[in-house]
Order: sequence, then C-alpha cells, then structure tokens
Amino acid sequence: MQRKPPVFIVGSPRSGTTWLYHVLLSSGGFAIYRTEPKIFTYLAPMFGGFRAGAQRERFLQRWLGTEDFLRSGLEAEPLRRKILNECASAGDCQRLLMDAVADAQGAPRWSDCTPDNLLHIAEIKRSFPDALFIHMIRDGRDVALSMAKQAWIRPFPWDRRRNLLPAALYWAWVVGRGCQAGRRLGDGSYLEVHYRDLVQQYEPTLARIAAFLSHGLDPSRIQRAGIGSVSRPNTSFAAKAGSGFQPVDRWKSSCSNNDLTLMERAIGRRLTELGYPLITPPSQLRGSVWDGANWRLYRLNFALRFWLKTRTPLGRWLSATTMLEPGAAGDLEDKTLRPALHLDFVRSCVAGEVLSGDSAFDVAGRP
Repeated sequence: MQRKPPVFIVGSPRSGTTWLYHVLLSSGGFAIYRTEPKIFTYLAPMFGGFRAGAQRERFLQRWLGTEDFLRSGLEAEPLRRKILNECASAGDCQRLLMDAVADAQGAPRWSDCTPDNLLHIAEIKRSFPDALFIHMIRDGRDVALSMAKQAWIRPFPWDRRRNLLPAALYWAWVVGRGCQAGRRLGDGSYLEVHYRDLVQQYEPTLARIAAFLSHGLDPSRIQRAGIGSVSRPNTSFAAKAGSGFQPVDRWKSSCSNNDLTLMERAIGRRLTELGYPLITPPSQLRGSVWDGANWRLYRLNFALRFWLKTRTPLGRWLSATTMLEPGAAGDLEDKTLRPALHLDFVRSCVAGEVLSGDSAFDVAGRP
C-alpha cells in the first residue's frame, strides 16, 4: 500500500489538537493510535536519540511496558526487532511505529497529535519531507485559563498568586515559535487553523482542512464513528460541559478584570497579531519596567528548559514522567483505545464503513 503524507497536528497545550486528531481518525483513512507518540519531544531526549543499540534496548525495556505501547495494538517482538535493527533516529522510531500501526489496520496514512511537536517542526520536516502540519491556534486567554487550572506551567515564587500569567506567557512563546517555524517552510505543507473557527464554522473549516490534506472529511461519517472527543469533549471544565457548553471566549465570564488586564499586557501583541481583539483600554496596556523584565525572564526560562531538554543529558530527567502506565487516563468503554481488542471495529473506522448506531463508545463492548 502506498503511504500518503503523514499529518502532524501541533499547537499549544489546550488548543484543540486532540479534538482535531479525533476528527481525522473518525473520518476514515487514518491509522488509529489513541495517544501522543511524543517521539521527538520526550522519548528521543530521554533515550539519546536512539542512536546506540544500548539506548534502543533501554527504550524498549521501558516503553513496551506502558499504556502507550498497548494502545498501538502491535505485537511486541516484531516491533522490538525493527526498533533494534532499523532505528537510528527519532524519525526512524516514529516511522517504524506508525507504519506498523497503519499496516496492521489497513490504513494508507497516519497522524500525530503531540502538541509540543510545535517546537520541532524543522526537525520533523527533515525526517519526513512530505509531512503536513496543522497548527491549531486558540485564544491565549482561554488557553491560560485551562493550563492554569491544571497547574501545567509553574510560576516564579513572586507570581504564585498570579498563575494565569506564566500560562499566558508560555502560550505566546510557544505559538510564536511555531508560527515562525511553520511559515518558514514555504512549501504549502503548513496550515494554521483557529479553534474558534472549527467550533463556530465547523463544516467550512473542515472543508478547508480537507483541501489542505487532500482527504475527505465527511461530517456525517465523522459523527457516526464518534472517536474520542468527537463524542466526549476533552475539557478541563467538565462541570460546565453539556447543554449550552461554550468553549470559545470562556475568559469573558471566568477572568477577573485584574487578571484580564495582566494577561493582555503580557501577551496583547501576540493576541492582536493572531486576530484576537483586546478589551483592555490602550492606556492601561503598558506594563512597568519590572513587568517587562519579568516577562523576559519567563521567556528565557522557557527557552532554556527547551534547550536543556533537547541538547543535554538533562533531557532524560526532564522527560522522565511522560509515559502512561497500563490502564492510565483511559476509558476502556472506548473501542478504539486498544485496537487489538476491537480490531474489526477499528478497521471499519479506518475504511470509513462505520454503520449508524455502531459508535466507538459501547458499554457492552467493554473489555
């Protein structure tokens, strides 16, 4: 089977990358792997880029016992032989894993939804010259609310009462880096999609993505398969989900005026560059000298941690807790979570042949 170009969905955390990934999986034609491979972002730094046999052996000993492996649906020994004998880089590891998943499911292409690949676009493009990138962009104020709720970005000691600030600054930093790297490709392989457009103008935005990918995205087929967050929204505000739930512009009702002013001072330029209007009066947007120094210190911290993680042995320590233990963070009522247990259904999803009433979630099909 001739393999179609792989698709890398990238973006700041909490920007809708998982939702778009599940939309693609539900459309048919994509290999179903319900986790983030994290090859370039975590596993390669942790295991020395897989260049030496000992590094590959160490990777396999750890990874084959994780939920990440179980969700591949693959047999351990054939994959082990391939990794040991044919892998010498992050790109090799990604290709061997995802091609094996695609072959087992009869899929002509695969996708990856590791958000932090946003910082590795150039490296991925060198490994996969035909790769396509979709950059999901969400309003940084909504992203900051979600990331702060989950305490993903640690504030400096003097900002412990201002946890939205570091999350907002991280959004501005990582999205800026991603936009710069993607636009630099200049070969038509990079597309920016705004989360609000996918929510509010779903079918026209799907059509734009479909044209970019040269891949059909039939809304009715996607809804029938209903994989993952297509059926069950992945939100950090679960108590507010359901009827009338609105994931766009949540900041308007959830941010205090002080927090909003603080965020817009810090990331206002990036917000306006990306088409998100500010509500803070221009006269209040100028920060103090201390504010400017603090923002620069955060950006320096983000850049330094990224450099340490990708260029030094410290990357192994910084990446040490990113693999899922068996059974972690999963709903085993979902028939696509572990493909080996429901291979016929998974193959019907890949073939785009899911019948009405036969969705990914089925209590009776619980393993």
